[in-house]
Amino acid sequence: MHALFDAVKDKVAGVSCGCAEVFGATADVEKSGFDFLKDNAVPGTAGLPSLRLLTADGYHISTF
Repeated sequence: MHALFDAVKDKVAGVSCGCAEVFGATADVEKSGFDFLKDNAVPGTAGLPSLRLLTADGYHISTF
């Protein structure tokens, strides 16, 4: 999987701030240099990315 990630990491818009918090990965994301995405306010989190805004910016959304 790491080879696949290396092939696409320059296309990654960022990391969901809420997901990073829930999964305890905030410090690792900060070290990675990726931006936190937090366009949508969600109670109890620092926010989640806006899939609508990402799509409007030309990104294709992949979830797994």
